Amino acid sequence: MLTKRYFPGLLFALFCVCLSGCSDEAETQTPEQSEWIEAYGAQGPFEQVQSTGKADGLGRPGPEASWDNDDYQVWPVSRQWQDISDEAGLGWSENSGLNWNEKYAVWLNGLETAPQPDNDSKKTFLLTTPHGKTILAPVLECAEVAIFLRATFASWYQLPFFLEASDQGKRIYLGHFGFRRHDGTAFTRTPRFRTRYTDYTSSWNTDANWPTDGKLRSRGLYGGGDEVEFLGLINGKPARAGAYFDEIYLNKRVGHFMLLALSWFGSMHLADGANMFHVKANAIEAGDVLLLRWQRRGIGHTVPVMRVNRLEENRFEVAVATGSMPRRFPKWEEGAAAGRYFRKKDAGGVGENADGDAYAKLGGGLRRWRVAIAEDGLYRNTFLSSDADNWINSSNYEAVSDRMAQFEDLLKELSPEEKQALALDLIKAAREHLSQYPASCAARTRREDAFRQLYQVNETSFEISPKETDRLHRRLEDYVFAELMYGESKTCCWNSSTSAMYDIVMAYNEQHVLNSDNNTCNEPLVFMARDASSQNDGYALFRDYAESIGRGTEWVSWSEDEACPQAETVSNDTEADHLAIPYCDLSE
Repeated sequence: MLTKRYFPGLLFALFCVCLSGCSDEAETQTPEQSEWIEAYGAQGPFEQVQSTGKADGLGRPGPEASWDNDDYQVWPVSRQWQDISDEAGLGWSENSGLNWNEKYAVWLNGLETAPQPDNDSKKTFLLTTPHGKTILAPVLECAEVAIFLRATFASWYQLPFFLEASDQGKRIYLGHFGFRRHDGTAFTRTPRFRTRYTDYTSSWNTDANWPTDGKLRSRGLYGGGDEVEFLGLINGKPARAGAYFDEIYLNKRVGHFMLLALSWFGSMHLADGANMFHVKANAIEAGDVLLLRWQRRGIGHTVPVMRVNRLEENRFEVAVATGSMPRRFPKWEEGAAAGRYFRKKDAGGVGENADGDAYAKLGGGLRRWRVAIAEDGLYRNTFLSSDADNWINSSNYEAVSDRMAQFEDLLKELSPEEKQALALDLIKAAREHLSQYPASCAARTRREDAFRQLYQVNETSFEISPKETDRLHRRLEDYVFAELMYGESKTCCWNSSTSAMYDIVMAYNEQHVLNSDNNTCNEPLVFMARDASSQNDGYALFRDYAESIGRGTEWVSWSEDEACPQAETVSNDTEADHLAIPYCDLSE
């Protein structure tokens, strides 16, 4: 939520409405809270930064780049958000052409969902890490979800990141360089992260045990309520956020940093132009944040955008994952359930609150993270040139509030007939792509995702079962080019297959599926690698057929067109679990 706690529950909510956030003195604390303060040497809440000015603070100088490499460093900076690099990563392929800001959106768009452990009727997301781990989301408040995701990604890939606030009228910064006052000195008694905690990033390898930090593992967020019981017991008590951070960060400094950042920074600071900027409604991306603000100070609500599904040029659906106070597993919502947030008047909409303040002036609405860029030795929290046309100046209140009406159209729910037509169009588009590039695993997955959409709308709105949907709409090519498991299939690394190869594979299967001797049906043979070895690339079956019909010169040999570690370890590609009925059952 908004401001961080001195007291749990309702007492906290009532208390922080009138907090000035200027005192470094603690209110009544439990022994555990006192121990927490002693460990991290700082407590909030902190005020917003003052007005960012006519230019929305775009060029305002901030922290010194020289702070990056002293003892207060949390993680080093080796990349910039605007950089375009070739390596594959969490959802993006090699030579993707994406900068790191875009890769952040791709990562979030690709996160999978799972039932919440304490309520399997609700969903949360699964966090994927660069270290090969997949783990349930942590238990957090709403603003904490947004800050956690952005700072985590920045730390994994050594990107610059900082949050800005105000303490007693002076600017303070918490980021990759530690917790600093405006003059570079440490904020109160905050840790020298680099010398106090260990970074195992360069020393760990996949064959080694995961390193742990006992102190981090035993701690939690200030105020509690962050238990992650699926990680077991720590010192006889349910594991908390510290144990979770110990599981996902090789750099243990980041875990301690996160306990500090999430405990004292909230949606008030995200509503501050110093940290995020307003963006136009039709520019929405995964990683953006919708802020609901119904008062100038006090609690609000943060709605992180996790997925954007563009249905057509001027229409899309979104998925969001919201924490709450008290802390909980982020609640995953999509479709109409997610779209409702964007129609709320306190999302920077038209009108005024009970105090007579215009909602558009409270900081609510769709916002995007600023990126830290170092120029002339100083960091500036600004945005990339690619976002220049998407930016809305925070003082342009008319443009801020106009987004409400725009979201009404952009998030307008499709009718069942439109959903059905859209799914069929997506299936058609995926088939057309496969007819040109038959090895494409992405197109195979897009087709099956569209079939899942078609199953759902047909069953819920037209009483057509998935089996009957298959009989109405499945074609032989859907079985020949069945979906494959990307990380277990060398076909997925092959980008140079051709339309001629598509014709050859289809011709083989057309004669294969019909047994003319007894007029029975054979299941199609999927176009994928079989029995691959150092002497056989795995496609001899179709290559031999191409030669038998005089088209051998049109067959292109397999090539590793992108990073393909699976090609060294698997001899047979792996099909994904199929929802479709068997091909030979289509005619029943």
